[in-house]
Amino acid sequence: MKEFLEDYGSIIVISIIGYAVMSGLWKILIQVSSV
Repeated sequence: MKEFLEDYGSIIVISIIGYAVMSGLWKILIQVSSV
């Protein structure tokens, strides 16, 4: 289990951060385009 977390933990963290960044950018784009 520890090896699994070492292998996939970083991938999961990166995907979560990437999703958060993309959703944040999407909200900003919507606000900018609606102005």
